Amino acid sequence: MKFNTLKIILLVFLFAMGNVYGQKEGTPSGGKTGKLIAPSKTTSVEAQAKELSKQGWKVTAYSLEEQLASTYSLMCKVDTMSGEPAYLWAQQEISSSSLKEAKSYAERLCYEALIRQFTGYLLARCQNVMQQQGATEEQTIHMYNVLTEAVPRIVRMQAKVSLDISKENGKQAAVRTVMLLDKSKATNMIYGECSRKFKEQQDGEVYTQYLQKILSPKPHRSPNQK
Repeated sequence: MKFNTLKIILLVFLFAMGNVYGQKEGTPSGGKTGKLIAPSKTTSVEAQAKELSKQGWKVTAYSLEEQLASTYSLMCKVDTMSGEPAYLWAQQEISSSSLKEAKSYAERLCYEALIRQFTGYLLARCQNVMQQQGATEEQTIHMYNVLTEAVPRIVRMQAKVSLDISKENGKQAAVRTVMLLDKSKATNMIYGECSRKFKEQQDGEVYTQYLQKILSPKPHRSPNQK
């Protein structure tokens, strides 16, 4: 069974995603280390928080240093089972005449970015599993639709703001927001919602088995494991 139609659907979706937050391109250092990027000069969280404070950035909960440290730590966290990043993340900085309006718009853009990321992640896994299992094109498209429909609500329920800073200068306000999504928790919720929907179908048991394979984390293997 050829999946040309499905590949086109997936590629169109991925191109529509635009920037993928949580990943930044790097250029090879060009030295003896090969692909290892040459370390750049960095500042400590304490120094960064102090500099942001000088620029007028403020917080309404916790301290600036605590928010930065927690955000960076979670961004770098790895799922021990799959070896993949444990969190998806999105960042927005918005300026507006209204602080409330800027904050609301930044959060909305973060939600939308996380929805695109999580949907792309699930559809890529879905395509691989459905091909491996010999599913028909109709079955694969149906699985795509069910997953895509479930993602927005789950992301809006599960995504959390990790960095929330703002500053005001006269009539102008700015906010910088980072939002994180725990992939493991979101995936569990996706399974619960989709499996309930499949129970209502005559062939729901088959789709539930597909779903389990799609959402099961791929075990991370070391180079020495066969």
